[in-house]
Amino acid sequence: MTDAATAAGAAGAAASPDLAAAGAAAGAVTPDPKPAAASGGAAPAGQAPADAGASAVYRPEGLPDHFLGKDERETIDKLFKAVDGYRKGDAARGEKIGAVPDAPEKYAFTPAAEVAAYLPNVADDPVLKIAQAAAHKFELGGKQFSGFINEFMQGLVTGGQLDDPFSAEKERAIVAGDVADPQERAKVAGKVANDTIAYIDALQQQGKIDQATADWAKGRTDRGHFLKLMQTMRSTAPTLEVGGAAAGGQSIDKILDARIADPRSKWGSSTYDPAFVAETKRLAQQGIGDGEPGRA
Repeated sequence: MTDAATAAGAAGAAASPDLAAAGAAAGAVTPDPKPAAASGGAAPAGQAPADAGASAVYRPEGLPDHFLGKDERETIDKLFKAVDGYRKGDAARGEKIGAVPDAPEKYAFTPAAEVAAYLPNVADDPVLKIAQAAAHKFELGGKQFSGFINEFMQGLVTGGQLDDPFSAEKERAIVAGDVADPQERAKVAGKVANDTIAYIDALQQQGKIDQATADWAKGRTDRGHFLKLMQTMRSTAPTLEVGGAAAGGQSIDKILDARIADPRSKWGSSTYDPAFVAETKRLAQQGIGDGEPGRA
């Protein structure tokens, strides 16, 4: 310290004798403006060493003990090793699961052999579109999506949770298996389906079933076994009032044929009976007959 500085300090003390005396009397110690180093020579968390020339190690706040090295270099090496491990792990996982597409429809899917028959039109399948939207929402990887759908579908097939894949030809054979020509078989099966739909509509119009039930039933008219069931029900109970019995056990076709041939149905004849004709029309509408609109 220079003579000038010493003189200045002495002058300051002399100018404030009471303050200096009070401090001395209280045993006050002038605080050190630099924080003390942490035990073991390390600086407090989040702070540099107290002395730039000291050997204390900088420790970021919150750094776990196992990442702290004996010096900054070792700490950095430990941190890099951990980060590099995470990076390589993420890269390996990304390679395994595939990137998340930027849009749901961009999830690619190739069905396995057991699944292909259930998804003949992958691009436009409505159920698959729902799966794509859900996968995108939860950020499923592209490879994850394809694998998950195949595994899920295969599990349903193996467990017998799905009906057999739809085949129009197979369903037609159930309804009209006795017709050899494929085109003629398609016509016969189509007519049975149309007649069944008309019958269901009549039941709904008469208030026998509600619209929801009618829609459900009509949605099954592409299945041969359902059509065969409806054919059997109509033939065994043609004048069905839902629970009623067929007149004389006859089919609706025979009943309507007999009524149409009856003289009371002949317009202009002396025996023509409007009430008889009206009842014939009611039976035709209720039982649908054979689907010919001009029958009754």
